[in-house]
Amino acid sequence: MSRKTRFWTGGERRDAGRVGDIVKVEKDNFFPADLVMLASGYDDGLCYVETMNLDGETNLKLKQALDATSGLQADSGFQNFKAIIKCEDPNASLYTFVGTMEYEEQQYPLSPQQLLLRDSKLRNTDYIYGVVVFTGHDTKMYHEESDKPAHARTSNLNEELGQVDTILSDKTGTLTCNSMEFIKCSIAGTAYGHGFTEVERAMARRKGSPLMENEQSEENYEHPKLAVKGFNFDDERIMNGNWVNEPHSDVVQLFFRLLAVCHTAIPEVDEETGKISYEAESPDEAAFVIAARELGFEFYQRTQTNICIRELDPVSGMHVEKSYKLLSVLEFNSTRKRMSVILQDEEGKLLLLSKGADRLAQDGREFEDKTKEQMHEYADAGLRTLVLAYRQLDEEEYKSFNEKFMAAKNSVSADRDEKIEEAADSIERDLILLGATAVEDKLQNGVPECIDKLAQAGIKIWVLTGDKMETAINIGYACSLLRQGMKQIIITLDRPEIIRLEKGGNKDAFAKVTRLVKAGTGKVTLGIGDGANDVGMLQEADIGVGISGAEGMQFPMLYQEGVQNVLFSWLRILGWMFNGVCNGVMIFFFCTTALQHQAFRKGGEVVDFAVLGATMYTCVVWVVNCQMALSVSYFTLIQHIFIWGGIALWYLFLLAYGAITPTLSTSAFMVFVEGLAPAPSYWITALFVVVATLIPFFTYSVIRMRFFPMYHNMIQWLRFDGHADDPEYCQVVRQRSVRPTTVGVSARIDAKLHSQPAASRRESS
Repeated sequence: MSRKTRFWTGGERRDAGRVGDIVKVEKDNFFPADLVMLASGYDDGLCYVETMNLDGETNLKLKQALDATSGLQADSGFQNFKAIIKCEDPNASLYTFVGTMEYEEQQYPLSPQQLLLRDSKLRNTDYIYGVVVFTGHDTKMYHEESDKPAHARTSNLNEELGQVDTILSDKTGTLTCNSMEFIKCSIAGTAYGHGFTEVERAMARRKGSPLMENEQSEENYEHPKLAVKGFNFDDERIMNGNWVNEPHSDVVQLFFRLLAVCHTAIPEVDEETGKISYEAESPDEAAFVIAARELGFEFYQRTQTNICIRELDPVSGMHVEKSYKLLSVLEFNSTRKRMSVILQDEEGKLLLLSKGADRLAQDGREFEDKTKEQMHEYADAGLRTLVLAYRQLDEEEYKSFNEKFMAAKNSVSADRDEKIEEAADSIERDLILLGATAVEDKLQNGVPECIDKLAQAGIKIWVLTGDKMETAINIGYACSLLRQGMKQIIITLDRPEIIRLEKGGNKDAFAKVTRLVKAGTGKVTLGIGDGANDVGMLQEADIGVGISGAEGMQFPMLYQEGVQNVLFSWLRILGWMFNGVCNGVMIFFFCTTALQHQAFRKGGEVVDFAVLGATMYTCVVWVVNCQMALSVSYFTLIQHIFIWGGIALWYLFLLAYGAITPTLSTSAFMVFVEGLAPAPSYWITALFVVVATLIPFFTYSVIRMRFFPMYHNMIQWLRFDGHADDPEYCQVVRQRSVRPTTVGVSARIDAKLHSQPAASRRESS
């Protein structure tokens, strides 16, 4: 590869080049093709990438060039650049990449860390150099010749929205903000942190035991502190350097030191204020680094081989700078469920630091029972937990591991990931437990109210999450999905295929659940998410909604008539058929009785079949259209045209048909002009019959609306009485509905109202 370097700037739509071209992409521009990163504006070859166009994720991804090429930071460095890349064929996977680069007679492994995907964007990095590995036609629906972009259109969206029976929603980033806050932790079996979560508040309301928040708030007002994004922790025992007085201060020190160095975040220093902020791959990781900084362990510099922090020296009481040599990074995956780093400190000790799932620590059981108990409490409070553990390595052990690890990374076989995982798992053993972190992902504003209204509309709601069972249940109560009195059915599946699915990751699990619901119910489903790990669910559902803002709902009860099939049930259809038969019988007998055996006109003529039939059909046209008018709650111009225009069209038809020659019109010749119009009895009979036929229908409609209202009738009463914004009046009217509301906030209010008389009866007895 010794081709000329191409520069890529924003707004250009040109050929991405050929495989082997060297491309320079500048900040805030999209990558024109799939690139293997060679170098960046950072000395250690790091860069940040936004992949929102590919997977919907708003978190920036950290990418890193190989050590061997990271020093090539100018165009001149690529004049005689030659390398050979061997890699897998193009495929649809966004999260895997297997390959090797042969450069200067050395072979280096390539991983997703070096792959920059087309249509992702370079962020917070001045520039990068990369080599094109995959090219192809731009798959966006854009027609260059006509300069017409693609448009998403569907002709039946409104119809499908009106038939939605089940909503499947992602939790993280959809119901919650995906903005983590460090709020509690457990260190050496001691729980730290006094804050209350939204789930704990919901649990307290449910149990009728208010939290002692006033006392806490009074303490906080005495020592006000500035809000720090990602940090909502308060405990004087370990803040402001007080951790040195704790019984297990050495464990506390190692706990926060681990948070400060076990990550892939990058520090950014504000030149004006000198304050340090962090760019991290996930909100969790950012919250951990911020928490470590706020508690006295500030991560301030990172290179490809070193991590530097400032921390409090418990002996001297001064803040000192410490540098750790970064030997290996064992990245997180869904099978191991942990992330580790291997460091060498200034004294030459080799340390393995790990953070991950509950089963991470198998040794150091001194604090295990207390830590597990506290983690269960955190899960009950709706918090996300991670276990922190460590162990010291000897040089021979690390050397043996590193040989095995590098051989696995250099492998280009199909089982490369398994080899890497096996190597990582071999070193992540016999760990010593330090404690656990607990972060809160707050609910989006208005989520409980929104779920209440959806439930009132009779829509079934599924929330899909990877949380632990206790966490999921309590978050369900906090967001009003679950309520007191509901029967809980907990299903656990421990079959081998389920275990294999968990080990293989759950990126398509949401889609499979959606497919199962669709197949099992046969009803219209709607998937809603932020486009991260729920893309498959959005694609599988009948309607996929990617959220970008907050929407409101009014009168959700109206929706139940569609979901419950109230207006188009067989009973309803048979009722209309019965109404039609009754109307036909009444019109027939009223017309024949009124016109039979008496003179129809001045000359004494009696009616014939043509006159009788035309009179009866006139009554039918009037009755049908007047019943439609009585059924309409809100008239538009179109409805006026079709209802009253339909009646007028009948008389125009009589005139036109009667004017046709008798050969074709036969007995209807001039039937309206000469037969019907001049006869007063025709008009009187039509008026009497129409009114008499409409009276039963009108009476039934009034009684049903007044005493047995349906949902749309209730809304009409609320608007008519001017109480649409009065919740108490709305509740009174709602209780008169012909169909009881069994879900949502109204059901809770009804249950509470019904329970009060029963309680008072028990007290009186």
